[in-house]
Amino acid sequence: MRDQKTRLAGAIASAITILCALVLALDGNPPMRWLFVGWSAANTLWVFYALRLPSMSLLSSQIVFCLIDVAGMLHYWIL
Repeated sequence: MRDQKTRLAGAIASAITILCALVLALDGNPPMRWLFVGWSAANTLWVFYALRLPSMSLLSSQIVFCLIDVAGMLHYWIL
């Protein structure tokens, strides 16, 4: 059961990441504020995935990406 949840988290995180990247690549004027929300969801799942592996390199990079997402959301939603 634990491995199934870990694989599911990784698969969902991958799908969200790919979807957000495609929107960014294909849309001439992408909805950046919503992309940061999507990436935050994906990065949170990646953190969960990295904790279950355990993979410190994946964990540290995703924590940094979460912080970047927060900065992006602050920029597009609040500032």
